[in-house]
Amino acid sequence: MIKKLLFPALVGAMTMFAACESDPCADFEGKCGSGSCFEGTCVCDQGYEADAAGVCNVEWSAKFVGEYIGRDTSVSDNPDFSGVFELPPTDPCEIRRVSESQVSIINLGYFGAQFTANVSKLNASDESALLIEFVDVLDNNNDKWSGSLRYDPVTKKLSGTYRLIDYKDASGGFWTVDSKFVYTKNN
Repeated sequence: MIKKLLFPALVGAMTMFAACESDPCADFEGKCGSGSCFEGTCVCDQGYEADAAGVCNVEWSAKFVGEYIGRDTSVSDNPDFSGVFELPPTDPCEIRRVSESQVSIINLGYFGAQFTANVSKLNASDESALLIEFVDVLDNNNDKWSGSLRYDPVTKKLSGTYRLIDYKDASGGFWTVDSKFVYTKNN
């Protein structure tokens, strides 16, 4: 009698154990792109976010790439750089990909400078909220830039603030420009 009761109990226990052991990532093996599966969901590597299918193949930097025109409102201790300035379509600000989490910014504020900046998440709860940040980075003219830029893919607006410290003043000194801007993506 004990043997008859023990066998079904063992089969039931093994079935429960096997059910608890199922791998929620078994169907995702090699299908997460630049990420890995955790509990049945792709978790993206730094610099990537998931596309509509949940695969980590959208580079953060890709959202920003393009040409922009718009307006800067600037305050400077150099009077030539204080006021409202339009960035013309013939000489736009351009953002190019360097890596999945870095971009090159060219002609920000119509200064003709070029420097590299980092792309990061604005907050952990919103996968698509990204920010370009740069702190005391040197451009191709050895001038120093700090600032942060945000892009809204719905309105195609790039906005933010920056500070430029120019060390090439003819008198041997330097001057600063503090600006707020809103640009619209051209392409």
